[in-house]
Amino acid sequence: MVGLFLIGSIIKYLANGDLKILYANGNVAINKQDGMWRSTNNKGKRRAHRIVDGSTFELGTIPCAYKEDEESNTKVLKREDNVVMATFGNGSRYT
Repeated sequence: MVGLFLIGSIIKYLANGDLKILYANGNVAINKQDGMWRSTNNKGKRRAHRIVDGSTFELGTIPCAYKEDEESNTKVLKREDNVVMATFGNGSRYT
């Protein structure tokens, strides 16, 4: 099941019971059956939040590749988890 919100976020309910949220700015959050949220921000930094006791800890970063086209002033960021973000010269963004 998939839900789409007006702000551009997508919530996916996966067959295995996990919940995945894809934010318009490139952030991703996953809630697995183990009661822990894992989030990755749009720069590749990862963090986990344990629901039971509220503890939070860093998971490190995932590799990202960054490319800029000077002619069109378009910037593209691709993360190892296959999230791609393109920011165009006029400030608009495609995720």
